[in-house]
Amino acid sequence: MVDCLAANGYLHYLAVDGESRFVHRHRLPTLWKAVLDGDVKVSDRGIFYKIEESDNAPKRLLVVFSGMPKDPNEGSPWRYFTQNYRHAHNAIPGDCVMLRVADVGGVKGSFYSNTADDPSNQEDISSLISATARDRHIPDSRVCLLGCSKGATGAVLHGLTFGWNFVAVDPVLSDSYYEIEMSDLHFTSGNVFLDSKDVLFDRLSEKVQNNVDNDLSANYSIFLTSRRSAQYGRVCSFVQSIAKIRPSLFSFDDPRIKSHPDVARSVMWATMPLVVCALMGFRVPRGPVDL
Repeated sequence: MVDCLAANGYLHYLAVDGESRFVHRHRLPTLWKAVLDGDVKVSDRGIFYKIEESDNAPKRLLVVFSGMPKDPNEGSPWRYFTQNYRHAHNAIPGDCVMLRVADVGGVKGSFYSNTADDPSNQEDISSLISATARDRHIPDSRVCLLGCSKGATGAVLHGLTFGWNFVAVDPVLSDSYYEIEMSDLHFTSGNVFLDSKDVLFDRLSEKVQNNVDNDLSANYSIFLTSRRSAQYGRVCSFVQSIAKIRPSLFSFDDPRIKSHPDVARSVMWATMPLVVCALMGFRVPRGPVDL
């Protein structure tokens, strides 16, 4: 029932005293207090976002894609807008603008891809990123996308599709584990999505490998993962499939990592320096690096 509602544009926005409430995606701005108060903005194409302007004249743009909420049963619109990397502004240059993009759609989010209800979602998100950079005269070479888990899925998808630099921390590039091992925790087996992630990213890797007119080998395509994560195998195979563009793959064997949710916080020490390298144009090792 829930995925059927989501496929038709209805979002779960409130859970209290055993009662769940849904609202159509187009009506969400009329009841989300953060939007009404101006804390969260909505683009002219319906994408929810926040912008933190730079301290100095803007020269760079960091785009942060939201991951899953800590509470998988989060019962407010903030379920779609987890504030990952809360202190990122302290780790980036003073001339860097930060754009946070919400993942409104589906049951646990749209994973920043197209859905049955919103088949132009991916294009609309990219339009917001492009407009944010263009309005501040920031070149594409100084744009970096960042995300962990679901947010990393978005970073990889938009980075490779539209040619932006990205740092992706243990992205979810396949639905298999969550559908089979986790009883479809992300509600991906129904009619919400137009394509499974396996199909979506296989198609993307084929496009990257065959695209001779748009060489991404000069870009920063940075992946961080861990052998201790269930996503490790899929991340490694995907990176291998786009070897033509010389991506970076950092694999961590940190005992603090017990499973996928532990990766982002355990590798934070490496994540932000890599983001700075991508923003500044500093050299980063290509290929696999074991840490």
